[in-house]
Amino acid sequence: MMARKVQENPSFKYHVGCKELKLTHICFADDLLVLSHGSISSIKVIKEALNELCKTFGLLPNMSKSTIFFGNMNNIEKQKIIEILPFRIGILPMKYLGVPLITKSLGINECKGLVEKVKAKINDWKNKYRSFAGRLQLIASVLSSMQVYWASVFLLP
Repeated sequence: MMARKVQENPSFKYHVGCKELKLTHICFADDLLVLSHGSISSIKVIKEALNELCKTFGLLPNMSKSTIFFGNMNNIEKQKIIEILPFRIGILPMKYLGVPLITKSLGINECKGLVEKVKAKINDWKNKYRSFAGRLQLIASVLSSMQVYWASVFLLP
């Protein structure tokens, strides 16, 4: 629906990093990430696609969970967009599915969350009696899966 609406409306402008791929949205489980230029005409196309989705499937966006992120825009443009799509305004960086959404390469500050989670797990296990084999199993399964998850999303430093 989104791709069709974009094709029907030449006024739609892609996000700078998405134009070559003609990428307008990414779906993951029950989440939808919509990407576009911050023009009013592009936002109206997105609103039309969301309205069609609502009519077709009876699904409604949860406004209290929906967030919009702005790049380099003035407050007047932001307000006009919020009037069309009344989402709350978010700021980057933020976390999605436990990993930070950032626009630059991953650094030490972004990895602190992963390091803190690993330390917390280890400290929790220290307070409980575990055999050597039990600790080894916890490390092999839990800690390595945390690292693998992050490594599947980022190039870890």
